[in-house]
Amino acid sequence: MPPIGEDLRPINILLNARPLGTVFTGVARYARTLYQRITQLDLARVSYFSGGHISATMPRQARDALSRHFPVWARHIARRARVIAEDKLLDGYLKKGKFHVYHETGMFPLTMSTAVPSVLTIYDLSLIKYPECHPLDRVSHFNRYFYRRLPSVVHVITISEFIREEIISTLNMSPDNVTAIPLAASGAFFSRCADDIKRYLDSEGIPDRYILTVGTREPRKNLIGLVRAYATMDTDVPLLCVGWPGWMSESLPAEIDQLRLKGRVRLLGHVSDEKLALLYSGALVSVYPSIYEGFGLPILEAMACGCPVVCSNRSSMPEVAGDAAYLVEPEDERDIARGLSEMMYDKGIRQMYVDRGRKRAVQFSWDDTAHRTIAVFRQIASDMI
Repeated sequence: MPPIGEDLRPINILLNARPLGTVFTGVARYARTLYQRITQLDLARVSYFSGGHISATMPRQARDALSRHFPVWARHIARRARVIAEDKLLDGYLKKGKFHVYHETGMFPLTMSTAVPSVLTIYDLSLIKYPECHPLDRVSHFNRYFYRRLPSVVHVITISEFIREEIISTLNMSPDNVTAIPLAASGAFFSRCADDIKRYLDSEGIPDRYILTVGTREPRKNLIGLVRAYATMDTDVPLLCVGWPGWMSESLPAEIDQLRLKGRVRLLGHVSDEKLALLYSGALVSVYPSIYEGFGLPILEAMACGCPVVCSNRSSMPEVAGDAAYLVEPEDERDIARGLSEMMYDKGIRQMYVDRGRKRAVQFSWDDTAHRTIAVFRQIASDMI
């Protein structure tokens, strides 16, 4: 791929920015952070397709996942209507504008009749591999459009080599048309000083010793498995769960009540990156017991803050963690409990993983992610620039 430099002619990107308007997690975090870096580094001219209009300004971030409050039938109708409307509008904008690449960061690309090459970012294949971990209406919406629209995609970007191999084998795609570009912890995640940590913990009534887990409360994150593992441990160190409530999130409080862990397991909900960095920096250990991930960004976030990590030995997570995390079998509660206990009570092991984690986190950067993404765009649109 060609190097990025000032001598290259500008590349014009049209981004379907609808995911940027959702809550700041997963897809929204990827797309927003990526395009912030692309624009800050002046790597491309970006236009944002959002709300049926094109703008040079990135759309605002949502404060809550409003759609989760709607009934299933309403979500289904709204999704289909939105696809029909956005298909027509996007096609019109692409015909009028001088765009070199259309980048889709949602579930599937919109339909267009122009020759503008399209790039689709696929984060994981959980809707194919683990449909039971998603609402039925989401799976139905994905299946309705994804397979028939995938052939229109010129290139796929994904976020780990593990998912790249899954895409090639599962979707029968040419390896030349799939590129893995890893993510990174944002600049908000670094070790905070003891005074700042204590001030925040005191304000929230959190003791100075705690276990932390970060992720949307949904089945794939395996938080119920974590809580069950925690219940087997003889400890008064609390478990703090940070993240948006997702699909079937009500099952976690029910499990906490059934195991009589109320008070020992605390659901903090979503917190800002600033507060999350303080929580990572003060935690005894951060645990990420997910069943399946395309990347596993909380692993690197914790490492960047000097927090030792216990994470699953599944999917992309060993690739992201390298030798800098204690790997456990996520469906073995005893293994999770063993990993947590060793990290909590063996200072030598904990310090080893803190040191390894810091070194691992700096190997990833959003500048690199932005440059490599633009290199893919330039390669596929070389005849148009």
